[in-house]
Amino acid sequence: MVRNYLKADMYRLLCSPQLYIAAGSVLAVYMVSTLQNMWGGCVLDTFWIVKFYSFIICMFAGASISFSNSLLEDTEHKFFEISILRGNCKAYVRSKVICCFVASVSAIICGTVLYAALLHTKIPFFSEIEGYSNVDAIRENEIFGSLITENGFVLYFVCSGLMMGLLGGMLSLVSMWLSLIVKNRMFAICFPIIGYYFAVNYLSGLFGMESVLFDINGIYLYFCYVFEGKPIYSFLYAVFLAVCVSLVLEKGIYQRVCRRWR
Repeated sequence: MVRNYLKADMYRLLCSPQLYIAAGSVLAVYMVSTLQNMWGGCVLDTFWIVKFYSFIICMFAGASISFSNSLLEDTEHKFFEISILRGNCKAYVRSKVICCFVASVSAIICGTVLYAALLHTKIPFFSEIEGYSNVDAIRENEIFGSLITENGFVLYFVCSGLMMGLLGGMLSLVSMWLSLIVKNRMFAICFPIIGYYFAVNYLSGLFGMESVLFDINGIYLYFCYVFEGKPIYSFLYAVFLAVCVSLVLEKGIYQRVCRRWR
């Protein structure tokens, strides 16, 4: 049953301009952040620098354009009632959650790779000249540091986009849930910025611990090690955390949809 809903939602996603607008928005945020601040001597340095500026979090709002308002659109046009009558409410919601998450991840990956490719037309991917680049520090402190080679150019930025996309996917699901409560598309699109601020500043305090396990910036934006010297385990932890949060949000979205349906 989920497969049938997924086929329809994926077709809707790929044929809609919103996915491509979202990817373009992510690219625009990168470029504006780069132009407003400083360029590094290479693509790697510039990418590393722009992540330290607050404007970069707007890319999560851009990514949420892709699919986070789909449930609100369905309720406005009574599509969700027809879909549930023909099938299953849980499968319908799960399909929407999967597509929303995948759409946000895809938008951020595409925007990140395009940004790196555009910069690469002007400056080299990385520089080994001592004192001219932060390449050694990045290699040492990032879980994707081993990919920083001429042959790993594309893979490094795909993986970087994937990590940031996991955070973007979670924030987009929160927006999807809130869109059913607030019923305001603009608020739902802008919420990822608020959600990011809350997660970064209050999550560790909420759990009563200062731990790398809940360092959202470190895990998803700067790709720091969660488990020292174990990049694979650190990456899998980031995926595990994103899946757990998404399952909780799916439950909340499902309950909200059922409440409206009944």
